Amino acid sequence: MTENSRKIRALALIVERIGRNSRGATYEEINEFLERQDVLISRRTFERYLDSLRYDLMLDIKCDKNTYRYTIADDDERLKAAAHFFQLFNTADLVRKSLKNGAETRSYLSFEAHYGDAVKNNLEPVYQAIAESRLLSFTHENYQKQTTSRHTIKPYLLKEYNAKWYVIGTFTDSNEIRSFGLDRMQNLTIETDTFKKTEQKKINSLFDNLIGLVYDHEKPCVVKLAVPPMQAKYLKNNPLHASQAVDSETDSEVIFSYWLVPNFELRRLILGYGSRMRVVAPQSLVDSIKDELAAMLGFYK
Repeated sequence: MTENSRKIRALALIVERIGRNSRGATYEEINEFLERQDVLISRRTFERYLDSLRYDLMLDIKCDKNTYRYTIADDDERLKAAAHFFQLFNTADLVRKSLKNGAETRSYLSFEAHYGDAVKNNLEPVYQAIAESRLLSFTHENYQKQTTSRHTIKPYLLKEYNAKWYVIGTFTDSNEIRSFGLDRMQNLTIETDTFKKTEQKKINSLFDNLIGLVYDHEKPCVVKLAVPPMQAKYLKNNPLHASQAVDSETDSEVIFSYWLVPNFELRRLILGYGSRMRVVAPQSLVDSIKDELAAMLGFYK
């Protein structure tokens, strides 16, 4: 394991131990936990790692001067982002070990996502432009309009959805928010001009009540979906969205409620469940699904 890999593993374990309960943990408790995981670091290194968590991952880690207990006083999104980062690292580390151990262990892993050259080539420069608040210019292909055009945007966010990467940003001459697939970006240039991230909070919150990327101008509403009890078990273990809650439950049906924008991706997800999911509310979404099913049925007459 490289030095950087050891550091990331230690960071993940520190966050895990501090975040176990609202009381947090003392240095001694954290160090004991690290040692049980065969991670040995000095007090000075521990303090340096805390600084890394605070400034690199922007986690609000505090130490009570009276109890000397460390706590993470932060919002859910930053903790979720940190957890996702560590999860990605653990996955990558598993792959590294598999590759190192030869063909037999490699046969135990199967990956679905495959990123094309455009995504692999564009991911790092797009991230760099976001981190440095620099304008980004590129040529982008619009599949629906069958056109290719040149854009310059203020990039704010890299977002992965359905095994694809997108950059979210605003145009330089307006505050219109747009998303662009990295797989359709060519001739990418990081400009020397910088910009102020005045729309960062708005863009980060834009996807809180969305499945996918299509935000349109619709407002979120209460969405209720009914499924059989067997399907409900899957949804309870793997929620469709963070707002998921059980609205009612019987022996024959479980109704989940969500606070979501009824966008294209939500409708596509519902249709993907077929007869195992029924829209209860809102009525506009019920009607939309009915119309789509009628159009689909027309293909088979």
